[in-house]
Amino acid sequence: MPGVERALIVASGTRLPHDLPRWISEASHVVAADGGANLIRDFQAAALTILGDFDSIDPSFREYFAHAAVLHREDQESTDFQKALQYTVQDLRAESISVVASEGDLLDHTLSALSSASALADEARIRFVFERSIATLVGPSRSPVQLRTRPGIRVSLIPLAAAVVAETSGLKYSPSGLQLAIGGRDGVSNEAVGDSVMVALESGVLAVFTERWEGEDRW
Repeated sequence: MPGVERALIVASGTRLPHDLPRWISEASHVVAADGGANLIRDFQAAALTILGDFDSIDPSFREYFAHAAVLHREDQESTDFQKALQYTVQDLRAESISVVASEGDLLDHTLSALSSASALADEARIRFVFERSIATLVGPSRSPVQLRTRPGIRVSLIPLAAAVVAETSGLKYSPSGLQLAIGGRDGVSNEAVGDSVMVALESGVLAVFTERWEGEDRW
C-alpha cells in the first residue's frame, strides 16, 4: 500500500508561517502534535490526525475535530513532536514531510525537533518551514537534493551530524569536499547564484536552509 504523498506536521510553537492555510490545503494528511491542534482548528484539512499525550490541547478541541483520528500517546520518554514524526514516517509512510510551528520562544524545542528529524533524514524528505527560511534535511540516501532558488537568496548548510559534502552547484562559495561538523566548520550564510542549488552528501546529515521567497520549493 503506497504511503501518503505530502504530510504536514503542526507542532505547538508560537510562530506560524503566513501562508499556513496554503500548506494545509496542499497537504495529503495533516498531523497535529498535541497542542498543534489548537493552532489549526479554524482550517479544513483533507485528512487529520491528532497525536500526543494531550496535556496542552484546549479541552473543547473534540468539538472542532470530530472528523479527526485521535491517537493518545502517553509515553513520557519522547516529545509530542517525536511521536508525531515517528507516526508520519512509519505509519503514514509519507514521501514528503513539512513541519510548521516548530519555531517560537523555546529554542530548545526547535533544536530538539531538528535533532529528532535528523535521525530520519534518510527515511523521507523532511523540511522545516520557519518564518524566514525553510530547512531541508539531507542524508546520504536522499542525496543529492535540488532546491529552487534565485540569485542572491541566502543558503546555509548546517551540519546536524558530522557531514562530508561530496559536491555542490549553484552556490557562490563551494563547500564541495569539505567536512562540516557541529562545533567545527559549517556552511552558514552562503548565497545562491542561479535558479537552483544542488547539494550532494558523502556522509552525515545536513540542514540546508534557504531564505523564503515567492518561488520556493514547497514539497
